[in-house]
Amino acid sequence: MRLLGLVILFISFQIGLTQNKSYAVRYSVSSELPFSNTSYSSPFVKHDTGDQINNNIIFKMSYDSLNLYLAYYVSDSIIEAKQTQHDSPIYKTDDCVELFLDFDGDGKNYLELGINPNGVYYDYLINCNKAKCGKWESEPNYNLDSISISTIVKSDDSDNYEDQILSYSVYVTIPFKSLENLRKYGYAKPSTGTVWKANLFCINPTLKQFNSWSPTKSFGFHQPDFFGELIFK
Repeated sequence: MRLLGLVILFISFQIGLTQNKSYAVRYSVSSELPFSNTSYSSPFVKHDTGDQINNNIIFKMSYDSLNLYLAYYVSDSIIEAKQTQHDSPIYKTDDCVELFLDFDGDGKNYLELGINPNGVYYDYLINCNKAKCGKWESEPNYNLDSISISTIVKSDDSDNYEDQILSYSVYVTIPFKSLENLRKYGYAKPSTGTVWKANLFCINPTLKQFNSWSPTKSFGFHQPDFFGELIFK
């Protein structure tokens, strides 16, 4: 019986590891302190295997009647930010965080937003043209209107450069009004009980680190079957 209990516990643990993630997006009563009643997400993991990583990557998210608020915290040993132009391919050269939003959860199209530590960002619409999004096309000419982004880059000021712990934070405000032209993509203004499929990523191309909130089970970010859920409270 003891052995059977251990087997059941092990299977339950493995199932827990493979389940897609969920996060409660809570309503904020203050646009000046939008994260005061929210908690951090579970830590990011290696995107393809779900294995733990050495650096700490987490996010917070909230909303009110006007905006979606998002904050990332990323610790890392090397931070690169070379790109300066909007819609440049920062994911190829720079550290960056990314947000994929699939409003209706059909896996056919979704919004992709990527931001480097200096606040340079790109905003694409992704259209999946093959089962499981094995192939996809982007619409890079799409622009989110009135989006607000701020960033903070820090070090621990250690005398030994090699021992320094670097980190950066990214704060994003997305007005719901800027998403209204995505109704054909399934967008509707969220309220209590709304569920969006989504995933969040973090890239360090210098160290070839590709991490995610909800693991994708194999290489590649564009796998909407493995997106997690944002549950609006």
